[in-house]
Amino acid sequence: MIKRLFHSLNLFPDNRVSGYQNSWFKRTGFSIAVVVFLFSILVILAVLQYRWSGQLSEAEYERMHSSLLASMNQFRIHFNDELQQPGFLLRPDTAILNQRDWKKYAENCTALLNMTDFRLIQNVYLWVAEIPGNDLQLLVLNREIEDYEPEPWPAELDGIKERYESIFGNRMQGPPQMRPFIEITPDQVPYLIQPLILSEPLSTPATEERFLGFLLIKFNSEILLNERVPMLAQEYFGSRDGYMYQVAVAGRDRPEFLFQSDPDLKPDDFSTPDARLSLVDIPREPPGPGGQEAAIGRKPLPETAPDLSFTPPRPPPPVRNMIALRRRLSGREDFPWELLAKHREGSLEAAVAAMRHRNLALSFGGLLLLAASMALILISARRAQRLTQLQIDFVAGVSHELRTPLAVICSAGDNLAEGVVTESGKAIRNYGKLIRGEGRKLAAMVEQIMQFAGMRVGNRRYSLQPIQINRIVTEALEQTQSVLETAGFSVETDLAPDLPLANIDPSAMSQVLQNLIQNAIKYCGETRWLRIRTEALQTRRGKGIKVVVEDKGIGINSKDLPHIFSPFYRGNAAIERQIHGTGLGLFFVQETLSSMGGNIRVESAPGRGSAFTMRLPVVPDQKSPPASS
Repeated sequence: MIKRLFHSLNLFPDNRVSGYQNSWFKRTGFSIAVVVFLFSILVILAVLQYRWSGQLSEAEYERMHSSLLASMNQFRIHFNDELQQPGFLLRPDTAILNQRDWKKYAENCTALLNMTDFRLIQNVYLWVAEIPGNDLQLLVLNREIEDYEPEPWPAELDGIKERYESIFGNRMQGPPQMRPFIEITPDQVPYLIQPLILSEPLSTPATEERFLGFLLIKFNSEILLNERVPMLAQEYFGSRDGYMYQVAVAGRDRPEFLFQSDPDLKPDDFSTPDARLSLVDIPREPPGPGGQEAAIGRKPLPETAPDLSFTPPRPPPPVRNMIALRRRLSGREDFPWELLAKHREGSLEAAVAAMRHRNLALSFGGLLLLAASMALILISARRAQRLTQLQIDFVAGVSHELRTPLAVICSAGDNLAEGVVTESGKAIRNYGKLIRGEGRKLAAMVEQIMQFAGMRVGNRRYSLQPIQINRIVTEALEQTQSVLETAGFSVETDLAPDLPLANIDPSAMSQVLQNLIQNAIKYCGETRWLRIRTEALQTRRGKGIKVVVEDKGIGINSKDLPHIFSPFYRGNAAIERQIHGTGLGLFFVQETLSSMGGNIRVESAPGRGSAFTMRLPVVPDQKSPPASS
């Protein structure tokens, strides 16, 4: 098509047309290659981003899980320090143990408890045997008389008595290495049990350590669970906007929680916690009576000295997924109190998945923004390329249009100057008419180009005034009468009477009608017929005027209809039929009508002609409020 156009314009030799065509195809192929390359890069980036986000999510899960276990371990250490600190403060010295001066010890304990705020301690007991072989005695501290008094065994201490009573009947060999430890009674009351060891020097440099009994410190469960545990939970699991993890303390064989960070939490919410940990330190091998199996089903007491030392269990190693964590936690040990933690979003997996989704949304949003930017750049480049092509076609068409009248004028001038025309009168007038006609064509083209430049920079101004539209139609037909007669056109008019006054620029409107008439002449085909009709219009916006210019020419292809009002655009039919033009006429028509408050639309079909319908604004009725725009 381009080659045929260049041949029809006869502006460039064949080799230049072929070179331009090859260059155009090269540019198109390069653009397609660039688009494919950029699209491939985006796909690769998206795949890599998805994989990287998965790896980052796994690493983030391990980090969060390790951090959670570390916080839980610190919570447990701090909690046990709170419980074991009174044991160190209330530990009797060697002189008291050697003389068994419990009165003096009671005075010391009472003075210490009065000087400090030990609301956490509810009772202090001594479990001793005054004479070896005698019945064991349970002494309780009476702070009023500052002495220890015998007390019957409370039911809540039956389990502790059964578990550790056998130690009094075994003589220890060597250092017993017994340390304070925590026991939780069935009623969920915590006790600190501290062995009472007396070291006596022997004749040799060695010393003999004798077991005298136990110091039992009963803690206040309400203060422990309602004050100390919430404080530690806020310290290790709190944040500015609440708890980062939902925390609970569960007791053995209890359906409800001893403590929970959220009052609305239920036991079912912790059916699969992110982590669980024993909260209290318990002896690894509590001894049973008489070398038999313990009443609670533990291992029998060894023949050698019992080892009541406690080594805090190490936190479990981080796991890579929740399945492994659940497998590891499925065999729950018999811990009296357990610390349970679960992320506030439901689980660590859910929190990491939500974080991954946010990261993916941001990443893919950036990629989509990049893709949209590239698409806009490519679209702009294609539009610029298309505009350049239209400008080239415009220059080619204008050059051809200018060359024809210039050639005629120059030829006529040469004939007159060289004396070819020797007769005066009619021949001279014919030459004059020819030169005048071609000169007017040149002036019209130059004026058209100047109008286009003025519209682009916004210098075109219109003088709107009330006027009869039928008068403008008549004047436009009179100015184009000679052209219509020369082309052999049959013109019909259907002008409605009593139309309202149009609010338009008369000169600009006349130019619009002349452009449409010239178009009908150019694209007339075999049928040379033209009709212009006017009628009043009533719409929701108010009154108006409709002007229709119809012809029965070659028509407009449906693919060209959306573009015929674009500057420099010429349809395929015009190019194939070698119809001369600049592609600016209909652009001027639309821009002029739009500037005056009107509009234009077209209905056309190939071989059936075209109908251009213009809607023009009218002068508002002075007797009634003007119609809303």
